[in-house]
Amino acid sequence: MDEIESQTCLRFVPRTSMHQNYVVLVYGPKCWSRLGCVGGPQQLSLNENCLVKTVVMHELLHAAGFIHEQMRSDRDHYIKLLPENAEPDFMRNSFKMAPWQEVLLSPFDYDSVMLYGSMSASKNNLPTMVAMDNSKIPGVEHKPGLSQYDVQGIWAAYGCRQGWK
Repeated sequence: MDEIESQTCLRFVPRTSMHQNYVVLVYGPKCWSRLGCVGGPQQLSLNENCLVKTVVMHELLHAAGFIHEQMRSDRDHYIKLLPENAEPDFMRNSFKMAPWQEVLLSPFDYDSVMLYGSMSASKNNLPTMVAMDNSKIPGVEHKPGLSQYDVQGIWAAYGCRQGWK
């Protein structure tokens, strides 16, 4: 949360009785969050396997309304999905948006914390996704933090202005 707050105008505040919509962190079998504000209490599930800074940021950005990078309508210009190597959950989390369903705020971002890695959800130890040049993509857990375009996307989506600190 601190890294997101230090680079953007997005703020995470303790819930009070005044807040009708809020995120509740829960311990669960998988790491996940619903997309955007769903109204009322919204669960964000974490466990010991996802207590890595960038994985937590990934889930927080889902709660803030950000989709997986591999779901972009222009993704086929940048990555190849290999569904034959993937668990069923991977494909459900990687469907391609139609151009009218999204506003692309930045170029495709291989460094985004919202982009799964090449080995994500592999069922046979083979890549589930590769870059168009067949290079592997690092997993979310191996990324150093928010990318330049992650930050720019948050600024654009939330109307951050210069001097917001």
